Amino acid sequence: MTATCVPAAPARIAAANCLLCGQPAAPGPHCPGCAGRIRHTAAAIAGLGTDPHRLTRALELIADGAIIPAPTPGTWTSISSTGTTTYLTTPSTCTCPAAASCYHTLAAIILTAAHAQAQPLPRT
Repeated sequence: MTATCVPAAPARIAAANCLLCGQPAAPGPHCPGCAGRIRHTAAAIAGLGTDPHRLTRALELIADGAIIPAPTPGTWTSISSTGTTTYLTTPSTCTCPAAASCYHTLAAIILTAAHAQAQPLPRT
């Protein structure tokens, strides 16, 4: 996996549709339902003793719409804080140079869990 350059991303991207479920999003990149699931998941992760700075950075990344679903399920594209580089991110790996202190993976964990909660249960 390699990093690629992209144009600078504006802060707080206003998406017409939720980046997770596709429903109308207002304000921000997620609909109210997914935003609630993101907050709930983040609160649960915070209760596990996650580094507060890393969690804050992950939530900023999510709120800015700077982590978006990639074509491969379970994979995300994270935009660097400078907006000049993108990283391929999963809940367990990231192509950024930060290694263990990477907050992109934490954002991917939060979004993957929120997305799973948004999926309808199969009918039996």
